[in-house]
Amino acid sequence: FFFPKCEKARLDMSAELAVSVAKASPRICNHMNADHADSVLAYVHYFANRPNASHAMMIDVTCEGFVCSIEGSKSTVMVPFTTPITSAKDIRKLAVSMHKEAFRELGFMYRLRKGYYTEAAKHVVKHTGGAKVWGAAVAGLVTAGVGLLVVRGRSRMIRRGC
Repeated sequence: FFFPKCEKARLDMSAELAVSVAKASPRICNHMNADHADSVLAYVHYFANRPNASHAMMIDVTCEGFVCSIEGSKSTVMVPFTTPITSAKDIRKLAVSMHKEAFRELGFMYRLRKGYYTEAAKHVVKHTGGAKVWGAAVAGLVTAGVGLLVVRGRSRMIRRGC
């Protein structure tokens, strides 16, 4: 069966989605390149199957995926979304999911070489109160650790009769 009204509505929705994604694309690309370059490179390595790429930049976002350029190459690659989107707002959640999948599948040594754990720690600090909060927490832990060592040392001295 062919339902012309349904087809027109589907095409209208697709056009609206394309316009909203195109509008969000520069903001998404700037954010990903500035704050998540490691994710962009992992997308290219894993999803676009370009393991030899040394640097990648996100240059566009479409309804189908991320368009990335690879340093040293005049070509671009499409990093297809792993699930379809219905709104431009879906892209953030999907980008996070794809980040996790790419790094998981590329393995522990890849994560270690690419600074995954260092970047993860930076993001935790940034999104949970910043350096002031974490600096105070680390200082508190160090103080508690030193205090514990002093108490243990005194206990040993007392037991030895010093």
